[in-house]
Amino acid sequence: MNTITKLRDELDEILWRQTLTGLPGSKRLGLYVLRSGFAVGRDIAEGQLTQRTMSLVYTTLLSLVPPLAISFSVLMGSGAHN
Repeated sequence: MNTITKLRDELDEILWRQTLTGLPGSKRLGLYVLRSGFAVGRDIAEGQLTQRTMSLVYTTLLSLVPPLAISFSVLMGSGAHN
C-alpha cells in the first residue's frame, strides 16, 4: 500500500469513528464540515461525482412526474381547459 492510500485510510478512520451526538455544537459542525469535504473530495478523486449527480437529476425528474399528473388531472376534471 502506498502512503497516499494509508493517509486516506487513517483520515477516514479519524473522521468516521466519532459519533456526533456527544459533541458540543461547534465541534459537531466542524466535524460535519470535514466529513462532507472529505466525502466530496473522495468522490471527485474516484470519479463518482458525476454518477451521483446524474442519479440525483434522474430521481428528481422522476419525482416531479406524479404531482404534475395529479395536477393536470384535477385541472382537466374541473374544466380549466375550456
